[in-house]
Amino acid sequence: MLALFKKELRLFFGSFVGYLIITGFLTLNWLWLWALKTDSNIFNSGFADLSQFFYSTAWLFILVVPALTMKAFSDEFQTGTIEILKTKPISDWELILGKFFATVFIIIIMLLPTLFYVYSLYNLATPVGNIEFGSLIGSYIGLLFLAAAFTSIGLWVSSLSKSILIALLVAICFSFLLFSGIQEFAALLPSYNIESLALLTHFTSITRGVIDVRDIIFFVLVSFLFLNLTYFSISTKKNKNRLFYSILIVSIVNVASSTLLYRIDLTEDKKYTISNASIDIIEKIDETAVLKIYLEGDFPPEFKRLQIEAKQLLEELKAINKNLKVFFVDPKDNLPELIKKGLAPSRLTIEENGVISESIILPWATVTYKNKTKNISLLKNSNMKESQEKQLENSIQNLEYAFVSALKKVSSKKEKSIVILTGNGELEDIYLYSLLENLSTNYHLAKFTLDSIKTSPKKSIEYLNSYNLAIIAKPTQAFSEEEKYALDQYTLNGGKSIWMLDNIHAEMDSLRSNGKTLAYTRDLNLDDFFFRYGARVNQNLIKDLYASKIALATGNTGNKTNYENFLWFYAPLVTPISNHPIVHNISPVKFSFVSSIDTLQNNIKKTVLLQSSVLSKEIQIPAIIELNTVIENPDPKTYRNGNKILGLLLEGSFTSAYKDRIKPIKIENPKEIGIPSKMIIISDGDIGKNQVHKGKPLDLGHDKWTQEYFGNKEFLLNSIEYLLDDTGLISIRSKKISLKTLDKNKISQDKTYWQILNLLLPLLFVFVVGGIYLYYRKKIYGKPLL
Repeated sequence: MLALFKKELRLFFGSFVGYLIITGFLTLNWLWLWALKTDSNIFNSGFADLSQFFYSTAWLFILVVPALTMKAFSDEFQTGTIEILKTKPISDWELILGKFFATVFIIIIMLLPTLFYVYSLYNLATPVGNIEFGSLIGSYIGLLFLAAAFTSIGLWVSSLSKSILIALLVAICFSFLLFSGIQEFAALLPSYNIESLALLTHFTSITRGVIDVRDIIFFVLVSFLFLNLTYFSISTKKNKNRLFYSILIVSIVNVASSTLLYRIDLTEDKKYTISNASIDIIEKIDETAVLKIYLEGDFPPEFKRLQIEAKQLLEELKAINKNLKVFFVDPKDNLPELIKKGLAPSRLTIEENGVISESIILPWATVTYKNKTKNISLLKNSNMKESQEKQLENSIQNLEYAFVSALKKVSSKKEKSIVILTGNGELEDIYLYSLLENLSTNYHLAKFTLDSIKTSPKKSIEYLNSYNLAIIAKPTQAFSEEEKYALDQYTLNGGKSIWMLDNIHAEMDSLRSNGKTLAYTRDLNLDDFFFRYGARVNQNLIKDLYASKIALATGNTGNKTNYENFLWFYAPLVTPISNHPIVHNISPVKFSFVSSIDTLQNNIKKTVLLQSSVLSKEIQIPAIIELNTVIENPDPKTYRNGNKILGLLLEGSFTSAYKDRIKPIKIENPKEIGIPSKMIIISDGDIGKNQVHKGKPLDLGHDKWTQEYFGNKEFLLNSIEYLLDDTGLISIRSKKISLKTLDKNKISQDKTYWQILNLLLPLLFVFVVGGIYLYYRKKIYGKPLL
């Protein structure tokens, strides 16, 4: 077999045709990747990866590999040398494997010059060297397995005909059918898992940088099957039983291997390692769930990254449960109807060659399961000041959570219950409408008046304890000792709670109407309550130079009032810096007349969720707040009080606020040390308050005056999900995935240099190797190239 292996290599590298094939292969790849203005062009993509190279090379192999194998047996049959080979002391299997491994080795030699592309990408990345080696390794492995499969197909076809041309055409047809044709046919029969028989499906899985034992086994089985067919074709003794058993073994092993789940994620961020929480949710999908992703059609090449990442992630989810059916849809033909369903289009700013343009896309998906449909936003605007690349990175980081949480919502029943407490001057329903509307789709909601504790304490406490979470939204009246004790026992019995508190009375309505207002202390009688838990909401106001805007009238034009936006330092705009899943990658949260929170030392775990910027300061109360301060130029030197806590998460076994104290009411089995629970304290009662326009509530986080959107709703929904989440799904939001981008400045300045380099270096490598071989051949054999 080794002698035959060397003979095949000598025939290939001893001919100008061999070098012509390699040169043509490299030139075509150079055109697609570095020269032509296509989606495959690396410069146009803006990302430091070679995914388009591997994808295009896979398609190119459909032509190249049959060209390498077309003469393998056809030429032997045509010239009669097959009979001479069979007289040699080599078996039929050695003959087949010699040609097989020689062809695969030639393909390896063809791929070696493409490592210069990796070198270029390494230097063009920002920072230098910031490329994903895991996916590169996986992609090269995938190409080799694909080449081996195509080689076995080509050898089999070549063994069936004496005509080289027929062998070439039939091998191309068979390769295309097994690579992509099966997948296209599978789209016509979505109920059957036919696409798993396509080479493209398994190749795509490996090129992500995920080595799945099922994919490896499938490629090995395909190569094994066609090599056995080749053996049956050239063997003088047609052993049909052996061929039958070979096919049977391939079928059994393929079916058995589909249950194997051993895989290695080679990517740096482990971005294709699906969390256990996600797997548990997806495995419970027992009927067809249809996912439609509206990321198909013409949109900026740079934005295709989100499409690619979504496709790759969904392939991982489909591998877990075959009931997931995924369709990528072009929304342009149905755009008005989709917008009516709440799928808002996004406007992208694109800069190309110094020219700035805008493009409208619909970065949404929908999931339908058992007649329930959920919209999924795929583009995450986490920070209005962040670049488009950073927003795209945040969106990709959020993909797993976005898809899996949507699947959870459409597939699970309402099991958890939330109580909205009233009786202490909390926000009216119309101001909580946006928040409660979102919660109502997944949780049971109810209202409960705390003052019932006084008349029927036992029944009221039992009723309160039946709920999983309590929301206390901007109480304005003091809590009685009985009410506090009921809430204390609720917490100690495992009840979760969110407190949105205004310790200071200061309202924008009176400020707008009078131009100034008095900010004074609001006594809620909660200081001792939170003190035992390890927190204290202070009697002050925070002014922050990082603030949201306020729209004020500045004059009239005819009958129309002119408005202008001014920074309002009493409304801090907080960009979360914590990696906690509640606040990871959310949009800035808007506050209004917020106080600071102090933490006290005890056994409770405390996590700062939201805090002011370092350029903030405390205003002591009482104080006069005047609207005309918006025109003043603040002195940054006076804003040096540092970060102040505005949102705090408490977790652990709470100690009763009434331990070693007289209890205001008698209840059965009162607790002094509770079971583990969680609580979130926010020192702004308006954080969950939606604005109202013409008697109708607006979306929480939407400012009707400035038309800006903030992350208030996302923060509160994440908080509630974290408090009630038993699966750990919310923790996925902390997943970090970094995009590998190209240095645009370097590309702009040195584009021609890198184009020439990636054309000449691979070809120079081929010529040098060819020259060395030519010298060796002439020295040993005294023969030139054929």
